[in-house]
Amino acid sequence: MPKKLLHTGLFVLLSIFFFGCPGDNNLYREGYKPIYLEDNLAKKVYSTDPIPMQKPGKSVFDQHFLYINEQLKGIHVLDNSDPTNPTQLAFWHIPGNLDMAFYGNMLYADNATDLVVINVNDIYNIREISRDENVYEQQAYPSQTDVEFECVDPNKGVVIGWEFTELKKPLCFR
Repeated sequence: MPKKLLHTGLFVLLSIFFFGCPGDNNLYREGYKPIYLEDNLAKKVYSTDPIPMQKPGKSVFDQHFLYINEQLKGIHVLDNSDPTNPTQLAFWHIPGNLDMAFYGNMLYADNATDLVVINVNDIYNIREISRDENVYEQQAYPSQTDVEFECVDPNKGVVIGWEFTELKKPLCFR
């Protein structure tokens, strides 16, 4: 085997060993990945026992109740008749929820892309009264700017949030 060919072959093999395969550089990068919820689960609203607060958002005070949004998950219901010692009573699961308004015993809330009206007369047994579908746009991108992210695939369900993680070849940028 000619000496020059042997040196060239050795150089190529060492280059692959030390620098990896061509095109694999920056294959994985940090960015945002959509959090999906299947359509049938996204439209399910119900009341359960209290859950720990992790990411509280908007709050509303009404008579002796305090309602605190758990971003993208639902609403904490607290008895605030003693403001020095509020007590958690229930949690209303409303996937994709960020905002709420009350009119009497009716709660108006965003439920992912829908606007729902919920009878909250019995805080332990809420009932959906009506739903206007697709009032809000699906989250097509994270709220952060100058970031890479995994493009939304509507076939995977409704986007209810974004997770910062390591991504393989993210194709979208904002």
